Amino acid sequence: MAVELALIEGFEAYGQPQELEDMAHVVGGDVGFSMGQTGRVEGRAATGPGQEDDEVMFDADAHGGTVSNTYMVSCGVKPTLNNTQRAFSFLDDSNNRHVNLEISTAGAIVAKNGDGTTLGSTAVGLLRANIWSTIEIKVVVDDSAGVVLIKIDSTEVLNLTGEDTRNGGTAEVGRVAFSPNGDIDDIVCWTAASGDSLPGAHRVAPLRPSSDSAVQFTRSAGSVNAELLDEIGADEDTTYVESSTVTDVDRLIMANYSGSGTIAGIRKIIQAKVTDIGVRKMKFSELDGATNRDGTEFQLFTNYNWFDEVDITKPTGGAYTQADVNSMRWGYRLTT
Repeated sequence: MAVELALIEGFEAYGQPQELEDMAHVVGGDVGFSMGQTGRVEGRAATGPGQEDDEVMFDADAHGGTVSNTYMVSCGVKPTLNNTQRAFSFLDDSNNRHVNLEISTAGAIVAKNGDGTTLGSTAVGLLRANIWSTIEIKVVVDDSAGVVLIKIDSTEVLNLTGEDTRNGGTAEVGRVAFSPNGDIDDIVCWTAASGDSLPGAHRVAPLRPSSDSAVQFTRSAGSVNAELLDEIGADEDTTYVESSTVTDVDRLIMANYSGSGTIAGIRKIIQAKVTDIGVRKMKFSELDGATNRDGTEFQLFTNYNWFDEVDITKPTGGAYTQADVNSMRWGYRLTT
């Protein structure tokens, strides 16, 4: 079992490709992806197998997001440049591809309508083989007022406006797919409802449990709940905590966050299952000083599943700070 905080999105929690596919907000995936590569700044990255049809597809409306015709992505990419292939794709909910972005062997990003029509291209040489770059993308789907905006390492390299970025289907982005020939890390995805500006360079900082604050779940072994929940990936039935008592809650202290700068949001991650008969549900639970906030209830199943939730404001209001992350208590509550 594993519990983790991530400052939005990364691959630090996953031990194998299947775990990535099991995430609630992933609606498609391919086991051609591998995990465990060194991440862009820290932690781990995911590696694509070098074929554009091997892709991981994320729901645009995950975490309560609102589907619209505007969608934005920011991530770290370390391409091999071995071949030209589709690296990003913006689709509607019926998997109709509106905009594809290819990374060429010359280190350029080429924007195409889903029907294959080239919309524009960056200069060559902007991406280098086996070197990390931050790529920020904004896509607006429209028959005649479409937009493709791309930044590499915070510098604008392509700004297409007044384009036909719709390829039939519904004029919205319901899903975004990643199929890099190389490594990818630190993914942030959001719709226009979350703000219309690209965020600039960022990173994901994984934080795992370091000690107990106040715990009620029973341990499978040992004397500290946090020590059973701190592995990279998840060891499932090897180490775990469990409870059958409704309202039981564990509050954990995470390893200190030592980074600086603005915290865009916090993503809480847990892997869990039910072992008895009947319906069991849980919620994430945060304690900010004396203020408690429980998240949205989720139902457990007889096999292990990953569950996650994103918050951009702390329980007492306002954006998270480094001090907040380090002083708050993080956990989960059995609700049914």
